[in-house]
Amino acid sequence: MGDVIPLGDHRPHGTHYVVCMDCAKDWVAVVPETAEWPLECPNCGEMSGDEVNWNDAEWFMRFMAGGDREKRTLVLLNAKRMEDV
Repeated sequence: MGDVIPLGDHRPHGTHYVVCMDCAKDWVAVVPETAEWPLECPNCGEMSGDEVNWNDAEWFMRFMAGGDREKRTLVLLNAKRMEDV
């Protein structure tokens, strides 16, 4: 497990469902509101972490243009499911 960072030092902050636009790794990020986007992917290390925005047609097309279509489809289904909760 990584280092624990006290969030009180970084307020205000928000939670975001994030996906790497390169490798399609998804995760939930808790970041300060002033965080620089895109975020670093914990899987491949690329600065390609973008908040999942499946309702945006441009974002959707960019995301689905990458490899591993099945994994990318599952990310979109997860995002839809989280929105319905």
